[in-house]
Amino acid sequence: MIQKVTKNRAKAISLIATSKQTLERLNTTDKEKYASNTVVDYYDSIHDILESISSTEGIKARGEGAHKELIDHVCKTHTFS
Repeated sequence: MIQKVTKNRAKAISLIATSKQTLERLNTTDKEKYASNTVVDYYDSIHDILESISSTEGIKARGEGAHKELIDHVCKTHTFS
């Protein structure tokens, strides 16, 4: 469920920093040896970026299916396909 919340720029900045840190670590990781961890890390990084975007808009996805709703919302609002 998409809910309105207070816009939080500080949280957005923190989420972007976390995503950058994860991506930097992935650049030094043997992605084939740790394939499952690599997929999880990429997914988490993408999720952090999407949550950062929604955080600046004052939007929060909660409950069952929240990740899909977050992806759908950001893609629709920002015309990503």
